[in-house]
Amino acid sequence: MLSYNRRVRLTSATDPRSVALRHFADSLSPLPWLKKHFPAGASLVDVGAGAGFVGLCLKMAWPECRVTLLESSRRKHAFLDWMVSLLGLGDARALWGRAEEKKTLSPGAEYDVAVERALAPLSVALEWCSPWVKPEGCFLAFQGRRASAPVGPDLARSGFEWMEETVYQIPPIQFAGQLFIFRKRGRTCI
Repeated sequence: MLSYNRRVRLTSATDPRSVALRHFADSLSPLPWLKKHFPAGASLVDVGAGAGFVGLCLKMAWPECRVTLLESSRRKHAFLDWMVSLLGLGDARALWGRAEEKKTLSPGAEYDVAVERALAPLSVALEWCSPWVKPEGCFLAFQGRRASAPVGPDLARSGFEWMEETVYQIPPIQFAGQLFIFRKRGRTCI
């Protein structure tokens, strides 16, 4: 990833330790929750996958899940496609396109879980991710330590309901984050 990062800026981190702790460890933070709430073979879409943090990390740590890496940048999509092939991740795929174009990009596809990390403001991410999640599925949004849970029309319009917040820490780098978890009530009205 770091050698590819020299040609295509995948992440601002260039130090292997920083990438391992800040990106890999952060990306794996929802794994215990996912394994507790979803069976092996669950389907997951990483919306705005970028360099593959979160989706690739979860796929490597939880091989039974099926992963789609959605990315709008052609260069990052090419990297994701290459990584899926290089790592031999048979039931993972990279999909090129924008989250908000779901109807034309991937009609009928719905996932058990959608994840986002640094995609857009939470109100926008709720709207963009909603069509990708099947009823009773979940949306996991990585948030900074000081973020507050959404309420009001953005949440109601998205079709999601607040489920819980998980706070996690990565001690070696003194990092703490929040994972906001939402459940899809039914069909989206977006």
